[in-house]
Amino acid sequence: MHYEVLNRFNKIMPLLHPVNDMKINDSAVQENVIKLEALEKRILYHPSRDNRNFEELYENYKKKLELEANLEVAKAELKKAQSLLQLEELNCRKHVLRRLQYCDGNDVIQPKVRI
Repeated sequence: MHYEVLNRFNKIMPLLHPVNDMKINDSAVQENVIKLEALEKRILYHPSRDNRNFEELYENYKKKLELEANLEVAKAELKKAQSLLQLEELNCRKHVLRRLQYCDGNDVIQPKVRI
């Protein structure tokens, strides 16, 4: 059945229009469709589209966005690793305080009175 549809439409599946083809009469959907069509026209007639290397510039921009997303992920991983190191250091400090009897078993600091 899929092949039959492709043969009917010259191997290109047509997009369904939500209002005309699917009969969606919701006003919010209709407004969004109008906005989408306006944006598509703006993209189509934008002056940068006339640039010979537009596709290359667009690909470079997509790569930049991907690298920025990777950078954010790396920053989050670094922050997580640093907090883990700080947690390990905190545990070592607690251990030292317990050994010196400045801290009880519940990690509450005890006053050390010496007379």
